[in-house]
Amino acid sequence: MKTNKDLMVEIHAALAAVPELTDCLSDIYILANDGSVIVSGQVNSPRHGDLINEIIRGVAGVNQLIDEIKVQQNIKHRVGVEIDWNAGHMEIH
Repeated sequence: MKTNKDLMVEIHAALAAVPELTDCLSDIYILANDGSVIVSGQVNSPRHGDLINEIIRGVAGVNQLIDEIKVQQNIKHRVGVEIDWNAGHMEIH
């Protein structure tokens, strides 16, 4: 039987091997205990959350998955707007 640490290392490696998840893995946390895995953190889309869960379920030794991932879409805040009425140009910063 794998140790909890071995299982977490294997899960992290499986997730890191998927290029689509590269940007969100720093916000994902994994905890394993005797085959039960809790995954938590934030992702930008439901697709990323589903993909993470699918990958974790595919790792040998995972018997139960508790999903605590939250979807938090990044919203870019506009700091300011420059409008040049004469040129008909608007720029958002």
